[in-house]
Amino acid sequence: QKATFKSVFGDCRNRIHAIVTFLALLEMLNSGLVTLIVGEGVNNFWLSEPPAEPEDNYEPQAEATSEPEENPEGETQVNDLPDLEE
Repeated sequence: QKATFKSVFGDCRNRIHAIVTFLALLEMLNSGLVTLIVGEGVNNFWLSEPPAEPEDNYEPQAEATSEPEENPEGETQVNDLPDLEE
């Protein structure tokens, strides 16, 4: 399915509604929930669902470990913070 920018923003009742819609669209683009297709000419954009990826290509982004990493130089750990109780 495709939607044009005009169809997405055409129902905005006021400027604030358009701004909130645009920010939500940016978040959806950043999260990969929608893709942006640029057409020929000026202001020719479509929004669409991202292409389906096969599930067998799943790779975890990070692995959990049971051992904490050593404190890298310059980083403050929770245990290093002063006690604020009086």
